[in-house]
Amino acid sequence: MTRVRLIGQSPRDALAPLLASPEWSLVDDAEPSEVVVVDARDFRPRAGERGVVSWCDDPTLLAPAIDGGCPHYLYAGAPPALVYAVLRRAAAQACAAERHSGQLALVSQSGRSLGAMRDMHEIARRLLVAVTKLAGGEGGSIWLWADDDGLVCRFAEPNEVSMLDVHLPPGEGVVGWVARRQQVALVDDVGTDPRFAPEVDSQTGYHTGSLLAVPLEFADTVVGVLEVVHSERGAFDEDDLVWVQMLASPAALALENVRAVRRLAERNGELRERNAALDAFAHSVAHDLKRPLVSLVGLADILDEEPEDAAALVPRIARLGRIAYQIVEELLLLAQLRGAQVPRVRLDMAAVVAEIRIRLADDVAAARGRVIEPTHWPSALGHGPWVGEVWANLLSNALKYGGAAPIVTLGADPPANGEVRFWCRDEGPGLESAAHTRVFEAFTRATDDGEGLGLGLSIASRIVDRLEGRIGVDSAPGQGACFWFTLPVA
Repeated sequence: MTRVRLIGQSPRDALAPLLASPEWSLVDDAEPSEVVVVDARDFRPRAGERGVVSWCDDPTLLAPAIDGGCPHYLYAGAPPALVYAVLRRAAAQACAAERHSGQLALVSQSGRSLGAMRDMHEIARRLLVAVTKLAGGEGGSIWLWADDDGLVCRFAEPNEVSMLDVHLPPGEGVVGWVARRQQVALVDDVGTDPRFAPEVDSQTGYHTGSLLAVPLEFADTVVGVLEVVHSERGAFDEDDLVWVQMLASPAALALENVRAVRRLAERNGELRERNAALDAFAHSVAHDLKRPLVSLVGLADILDEEPEDAAALVPRIARLGRIAYQIVEELLLLAQLRGAQVPRVRLDMAAVVAEIRIRLADDVAAARGRVIEPTHWPSALGHGPWVGEVWANLLSNALKYGGAAPIVTLGADPPANGEVRFWCRDEGPGLESAAHTRVFEAFTRATDDGEGLGLGLSIASRIVDRLEGRIGVDSAPGQGACFWFTLPVA
């Protein structure tokens, strides 16, 4: 039933009998109506009023109303069929104008809210609810790029129609066609469209009828596809397409903003890790260089006071200098290669361990320790200077915490599951289970006594991780500790 409001006496007298049909309802001035019939002589443009029909018993008097913007008019003596046709047309245009006004409000509100959101799921939900309402669809979905350059349905509305994680290979389906060509698609019946991928319906159990799809574009790049299905009117039209496109651009921008924020957070996390690593390197230089430099200064002072001892002291000074130089070179190499491709080669582990034993000979002697190693080492892939640093840290740790006159045993297990497990065992007091992970953290020592900043095992852990291996410790109180690391064999 169409509600009609009459303004002025002339149209009321002339049209009242015709409007007595149940199809029409006459309302008073206070009630809302779809159609307003006003005497042309009383016509005044009214802001926001739609469905206005001007009436006059003299057709020549209609001109001012028509010039004033009134698109519909009637005159006395018009046949009933014409009266009904004009009223219906005015009502239809009023309803369309009202619908467009609501759509504009929805687009404006949704566009603003999408730009303020920072959660991708909430953006997708708000977008799909809005576009299905704008286009008069039953449901919708958002497809984003997959790793193989195909498309994956990441979001769907309503939830009971599960399209989530449905995958389309590159270029397949209507959405694949839209993404590849950067064009829109209006399909009245997907069953007759050669672009449609029927396996989507077979996976979801949902029968798709009409379909509308537009690319989600950001900076001239397609980031995904927005799809609306099943028009309430049987088929989508160009107007529906325009409304959906009006939200596609702010939606693509909102989605990319969320991705950018995530990438920035990840980048900040990487930077924090790098800063921590740089701090660790700085402390490591101080930690590893302190002992040889202190010894160098002490020996130089002795030499200055007792030059006759030069023959005995100079070799020791030279050896300490070489140790300090080697430490600096290896730390610099570790810092330089942290973000680059690691040069992995097949290692001569016997030579790597022999070099470290020479480097730590004074530490072994000072601890009155003994180091036992196998006669044969299995082959593995790695970077010699880095793996040497791992052995140096494990051996130093065993000498420090292995008890009085420590006995340290080095060894390796036979290759298994594509890797070799190397280990360093001491006979010290051992570790509580709670410390098995903590000892590999920076600035953490196995016990509260002893010197150093607790960086050795942290550096070893980072090196092994970069070499695609694993590191850990097997220990219990009173049973010593066996620190181990793995390296790939191929």
